[in-house]
Amino acid sequence: LGGNRVYTGKWFQNIGLAWFYHQHVNHALLLTSYAGYRRYFGKFSAEASLHAGYMHAFLLTERAVKQTDGSWKTEKGFGKPQFITGAGLGVGYDAGYHYNIRRIFLNYDFRLQMPFVKNYVPVLPNGLLSFGLQFTLFKKVNFQDNPIQDRLECPE
Repeated sequence: LGGNRVYTGKWFQNIGLAWFYHQHVNHALLLTSYAGYRRYFGKFSAEASLHAGYMHAFLLTERAVKQTDGSWKTEKGFGKPQFITGAGLGVGYDAGYHYNIRRIFLNYDFRLQMPFVKNYVPVLPNGLLSFGLQFTLFKKVNFQDNPIQDRLECPE
């Protein structure tokens, strides 16, 4: 899986688009951004990151809304906008070339979802454990201004 040299970049920034579904409560669309630092130990790496984003939750059940006359009306509504923030830690194994990244990772993210329920639980903490493979989708064809596609030394 890639010999003894890896891409040596340390600072990173990602943008993520996600969807989740909970069969009894809601489903939601998330747009998040991650920024962090990755430190290499040979071909292995450890990282820390900060997260911020937007989540729009769509309720699957009706909710009761108090009317101005004091009565209650049930409705689903358009959903609920929320802000997401948090931090993450991760480990990985890096392989590949400077322009052809392959990385296996295991990350744990701690997130705060707010406002959740204004009068009950204004901030909802939750965690996300992810295991995956990061890879380059497109090889860069024009290498005239770039280094030769060769393995780079591991950082020390």
